[in-house]
Amino acid sequence: MTNALCKGGVLYYGGWRSPDDKSVVVSFNVRSEEFELLDLPEGVKINFHPFSEMVYYKGEIALYSNVTFDGDVQVWIWKESEREWREERVEIPREIAGGRKFSFKGAIGTGELVFKLWRLVNGSHVFLYYNPVTKILRESKIEGVAGTEHYYVETFLDHVDSFLLP
Repeated sequence: MTNALCKGGVLYYGGWRSPDDKSVVVSFNVRSEEFELLDLPEGVKINFHPFSEMVYYKGEIALYSNVTFDGDVQVWIWKESEREWREERVEIPREIAGGRKFSFKGAIGTGELVFKLWRLVNGSHVFLYYNPVTKILRESKIEGVAGTEHYYVETFLDHVDSFLLP
């Protein structure tokens, strides 16, 4: 199962349908307490390893399942009003990231795409912020993670929708 995101009082998360193990995104409307299975396009799968993630992308709920940074980002965006998934690809020059492996975490309000490095660098978590319009890349570090043990840090971008909002 993937992480869950909330938009407009509806929770979305990825999983598998029994008995055929078909990948689906589940939506749960908190107000009406109704579940819905959203079939993914042919060939799109929810992966356990490498992990698939639900992300916010351009204000929409999206699925990203290619977690290696190879310069080509494939995102499947759920278009609620049209009741369909749309594919969007973003090409990021590989030389910008220095061949390091990152996972895509989503997009922020500035339009920048956010990536997190797979491994700690000198005890720090490293993030890349890439603007696909200006082609400018920023790097940010969260320092202070001690020792050589592996730490898992959950990444949240911008804000989280609230059930209390109208």
